[in-house]
Amino acid sequence: MAHPPEQQHTVIVGAGPAGLAVAACLRRLGMPFLLIEASADVGHRWREHYERLHLHTPAADSTLPHLGFPRGTPRYPSRKEVVSYLEAYARHFELEPRFGCALLKLEPAQDGWLLETSGGLIQARQVVICTGYNRRPETPASLPVAQSAEATEAGAVVMHAKSYRNPDSIPGPANLVVGIGNTGAEIALDLTEAGRQVDISVRGPLNVVPRELYGLPLNTIARFSRLIPNRLAERMNRRTLDRLYGDLPGYGLHPLPYSAHCQIDEHQRVPLIDVGTIDAIRAGKIRVRPAIESLRGTEVRFVDGSSQSYDGVLLATGYRPRLQELMPALADELNAAGAPRVSGSEVLPGLFFCGFRVSTRGMLNQISREARAVADQLRAAA
Repeated sequence: MAHPPEQQHTVIVGAGPAGLAVAACLRRLGMPFLLIEASADVGHRWREHYERLHLHTPAADSTLPHLGFPRGTPRYPSRKEVVSYLEAYARHFELEPRFGCALLKLEPAQDGWLLETSGGLIQARQVVICTGYNRRPETPASLPVAQSAEATEAGAVVMHAKSYRNPDSIPGPANLVVGIGNTGAEIALDLTEAGRQVDISVRGPLNVVPRELYGLPLNTIARFSRLIPNRLAERMNRRTLDRLYGDLPGYGLHPLPYSAHCQIDEHQRVPLIDVGTIDAIRAGKIRVRPAIESLRGTEVRFVDGSSQSYDGVLLATGYRPRLQELMPALADELNAAGAPRVSGSEVLPGLFFCGFRVSTRGMLNQISREARAVADQLRAAA
C-alpha cells in the first residue's frame, strides 16, 4: 500500500543563494516551510565553479536579505568567500535543508502541488522553485565530453567547463576553449597564466564591458546610466567602449548590433565582463579562432578551413535551467531554454520562481529583491 504524501505548507526547492534567501525571509516572517536540496550542502553550484572565479559585482551590492558579507571581504569576493558567506547565512537564520532530496517531478494537485522527490511524495500548498540557471550543462551534440582527463580514450580530452577547477583539470600544453562568455574568457586566461598555449573558439558577435571603469564597478555605472535618457546613455556608453575596445574586430571579435544593456534587459544574456582576457588576446597570448567544424582525434577543424591539434578542449558552452524535465505539465510557463517566463512573483496559484532573471544589478542583488517579493506574496496568501 502506497504511503500518503507528506504534507507541507510551503516547499522551497534548492538551497543555493535563491533558496536560502527565500527561506531566510520566511524565517523572519515566522512562516513554516521545508527547504529541500538535491546535494549534500548549501550553495552546491558555487562549490563546483572554477577556482579563480570572483564575483563581477561588489560585495556591498551582492548580499542576500538581512545579512551582508563579513567585514574585511574584498570588493569582489572569490568563489570560496561566496561559499563561506552562504554557509554563514544558513547558520545565521538556522536554515536546515533536507539534503539529498531531489525534485523529480512537479505537477498541480488538489489544494496545491504534488512534488515527486527522491525522498518520496510531498503535498504542498505553495512551492518556490530556486534551482537556478546552471542546472544542466549545455554541450554541442557533435562533440564527445569526458568528466575528467582519466575518463577519455586516445585523442584530445574534451570536457565541459562544469568539470574544470584549475589548469590541472585538463592536459596541456595546447588547449582550445570553446565559447567566450564569462566562463570561457576567464578559463582561457587561467590556462594562459599557467603557461598553456591557448586558443578560444568564438562562434558569433559579442558585447565586451569592463568590470569597472574609472574605479567604479560596472553595476554602479549601469545604475547611473538609467538616470539619464536612454539614447544619450547609449551614445555615451558606446563612445567609452569604443575607446576601450574599438580594435576588437581586428582580432576576430565582432560586436553585437545592440548594446550590453539591451543584451541583459531584452535578451536575458550577460555580456563578456572583461577581467584581463582582452589584453591577453591583444598581446597574442590567446588566439581567437572561429567556430568548430569537426574534431577527429586531437585535430580540430574550424569553419574557415584551418585546423590545429590540441591536447585538451574545454567547452565553455553554458548551462540551461531545463525545468521542463521537472515540470512537463507546465511547459507554457517556460521559455525555450526551460527557464520561467516570470521570476520573482506568483506564476500560477501557489507556484513561484526565484533567481531566474538576469539583471544589470548582478545576480545576487536581483535574487535578494526577488526573494523579498516572493516572501511578501507568500505571507499575503497565508
